[in-house]
Amino acid sequence: MALRLLAEVSPQDLLVALAELHSHVLGYVKSMALKCAVDLGIPDAMHRRGGAATLTDIATDAAVHPAKVADLRRLMELLSTTGIQSEPAVTGSLFEQAHGCSQWEMASSDATLNRILNDSMVADSKLFLEVIILDKGRVFRGLSSLIDVGGGHGAATQVIATAFPRIKCTVLDLPHVIGQDVTGDGNVNFVAGNMFESIPPANAVLLKHLSSESAE
Repeated sequence: MALRLLAEVSPQDLLVALAELHSHVLGYVKSMALKCAVDLGIPDAMHRRGGAATLTDIATDAAVHPAKVADLRRLMELLSTTGIQSEPAVTGSLFEQAHGCSQWEMASSDATLNRILNDSMVADSKLFLEVIILDKGRVFRGLSSLIDVGGGHGAATQVIATAFPRIKCTVLDLPHVIGQDVTGDGNVNFVAGNMFESIPPANAVLLKHLSSESAE
């Protein structure tokens, strides 16, 4: 797919287009973050303190449970980076607020959602890595091993492994994501595990879209 697209546009233009697509797909985040801030009374809390409320002040005024303060910090950081707030100070995952769990937790018990998430990530990762290798493939030269953390079904890793067959590639993801029937193919190996507990050693670590729902 990437080769056909590159016959019409440059790799740089295609990367810009992918970034723009992601921006539109996640465009709802800003408005939902602003709604959360209003519902929690964050603007009022900041106004009462002359525009300089601390995270503790806001958590107290909004009656935020201590276990959710970390999520409040993430909301304030989001509001700050998007220009809505000029000082860091509030939100957890919007999906989690709506459903009471993260999309990954829900996918672990919902086979249909798990398949939809995996299929979409496979398509995105395959196209993205094909473009990266064509335009920036030199960054992989000289590597003898690589681990794709949170790599799902290994779409991105397969692209790398095909382009650089001498690199020993490993895909690490949660057991329900990888599945019991997935086996290695050529220079690609799959490991079921938790990245917060252990990551197998390698020359390089590939991280793609991991931090959106992780406080760590």
